[in-house]
Amino acid sequence: MSDLKRVADLAALLTQVQNEVATTQETLNELKATERRISEEDLPQLMAEVGLSEIALTTGEKVTITEQVNASITEAHNEAAIKWLTEHGFGGIVKTRLIVDFDHTERKDALATLHKQEKKHITELKETVHSATLKSFVREQLEAGNKLPMDLFSVHPYSKAKITRPKK
Repeated sequence: MSDLKRVADLAALLTQVQNEVATTQETLNELKATERRISEEDLPQLMAEVGLSEIALTTGEKVTITEQVNASITEAHNEAAIKWLTEHGFGGIVKTRLIVDFDHTERKDALATLHKQEKKHITELKETVHSATLKSFVREQLEAGNKLPMDLFSVHPYSKAKITRPKK
């Protein structure tokens, strides 16, 4: 077999594998969407309709409905959300991020600025709350019955079905 034929065959094989990967990824995305719909919509809704929050199946699995919450701070609400947290005694979860830009030839200047904290090089100063910290904070506050400005934190509570398989 000639070298060119071997190259062409391997290139054809690569194309075939790439197509299979793309098809498999598409199938996986569809399966994940179906899983999310069943676990976060269909099953919690049906179990609520029949008055169950937990059930043991004859196959040994246990289905439990848990209350979840998603939360985030949009750029449009960032300043107001940070202000609210600070004014209500929760400023400890706010982190200040400082970004300083230097050209790659200015490494020595960058290190010196780091030690001196020269403000003339600061290109961005941003206050944020880490997403996991915010989610945990919101969940704790809601569980404690405390009121939160839901719009500032883009709070989205939802129910989720969890399947626990039996131990083998």
